[in-house]
Amino acid sequence: MKVRFNRWYKTVLATLLSMLGFASCSVDDYDENDPGGLVLMYGVPSTTYQINGNVTDEAGKSIDGISVKLVLAGTDQQFWTLDSVGTKSGGKFSVRDFQDGDKIPSPSRLLILTDVDGAANCGEFKTDTLQLSDLQMMKTKSGSGNYDLGEYSLVKKIQLKKK
Repeated sequence: MKVRFNRWYKTVLATLLSMLGFASCSVDDYDENDPGGLVLMYGVPSTTYQINGNVTDEAGKSIDGISVKLVLAGTDQQFWTLDSVGTKSGGKFSVRDFQDGDKIPSPSRLLILTDVDGAANCGEFKTDTLQLSDLQMMKTKSGSGNYDLGEYSLVKKIQLKKK
C-alpha cells in the first residue's frame, strides 16, 4: 500500500511541477494573426524597421527588376546581407529589419539598389547606395517598455540614374 502511494505521489508531483514550469514560459501578448508580433523579452533591447519604397527613373517612371539589398557594412569593405528583395510591378519593394538597442538605424546599415536585368526594364541603371541613418524614420508603434523599443517606418521614393 505504501509503495503504491509513493508511486502515485511522485507521479502527481512530477506532473504538477512540469505544468508549472511550462506555464511560467508562456507569452501573454502573442497574436497568432501577426507572425512578427512575438516580442523578444530576453537579451538585448531591439527595434523593428519597416522600409517601403518605390524605385523610379529620372523621368518618374517605375522600374521593375531592381535588386534591393539591406546590408550590414563591416570593416575592409565586407558586407553581410540582412535581406534581399526585388522590385515588383510599379517598382515597389518592402524590407524589414531588426536592430538591437538603437532607436535610429545604425550607420552601418545600407540599402543597395542594383539593376540586375540590364536593358530589359527601361534601360540600364547605376547602382545606388543609401545609408538608413540618413533617412527620416517615423515611429509607428510604441514599444512595451521592456526589451521592445517599438517600430519605425520609412516610405521612400528612390530615383535611379541611367548609365
